[in-house]
Amino acid sequence: MCCGVLCCDCCFQIATSTLTTFVLFVFLFCSDIKPDNILIEYDESNQRFNSIKLIDFGSSIDVQNIVDHHGNLITSHLPSSTTPEYVSPELYRAREGAYGQTGGMTCDDCINPDMWALGSVMMEIVSGFPLWFPYKSRIPREGRKDYWMMKGGLLAVGARKPQAICRKQVHISENLTETLKKCPGRGLSKDRMAMHFLNQMLTVDPHQRVRPAEQLEHPWLRDVVL
Repeated sequence: MCCGVLCCDCCFQIATSTLTTFVLFVFLFCSDIKPDNILIEYDESNQRFNSIKLIDFGSSIDVQNIVDHHGNLITSHLPSSTTPEYVSPELYRAREGAYGQTGGMTCDDCINPDMWALGSVMMEIVSGFPLWFPYKSRIPREGRKDYWMMKGGLLAVGARKPQAICRKQVHISENLTETLKKCPGRGLSKDRMAMHFLNQMLTVDPHQRVRPAEQLEHPWLRDVVL
C-alpha cells in the first residue's frame, strides 16, 4: 500500500472510530486526545486495520461540570494534565480570561474541544510530521533523491507557550490547505472533500465547529475509496 493510500485509510479509520466513541459517550469530555492515546492494530500482510481504540481517560470530565448556568467555562474545573498542541483555542483563551466569560457556552459546545483534538491528530497524520517536534529536520521524499526541509512541527514553539501555540492554531485553521501543501505528508491535502472534513473540525469558533454526529454523516466518510 502506498503512503498516500495508507494515510487516507488511517485518517478514515481513526475518524470513524473516534467519532463513534464521541456519539456513544456524548457527555464525556476526553480532554487528552493525541496520537499516543490512539491504539492501532494494523495487519500489514493483509493491509487492513483490525482495531482502533481510544485510551487514557484519566483527564476526562463530564461536560456538565465545566460550564456554569451563565454559559461560562469554569476554568478551575478544566483538566490541566493535557498535551498543549492538541488543546483547542477556546480552552487556551478561557484559561487566560480572554474567552468563555461572556456566556453562550453550552454542554454541547463543551464536547467540541475533543473535535479540535481529533482534527489535530488527523492534521499530524496528513502533514507527516509531529505537531510538537521542535527541531529542524530533513525528510526523504518518497521515490526521489531530494528532501523535505522542515523547520519543526506545525505547532512547535519555544517553551510550548500556550499563547504562541494558539496563534499558530488560528493561522493554520485559516490557511489549512496551503499549510499542508508545504509538508512532507501525502494523501489528503489535494482532496477537497477531505480538507473540508478537516476544516470543519479545526474551526476556531466552538459554536461553529461541527458536532460528532454531524461529522459521521460527512460525504468524505461515505465516499472515500480506500
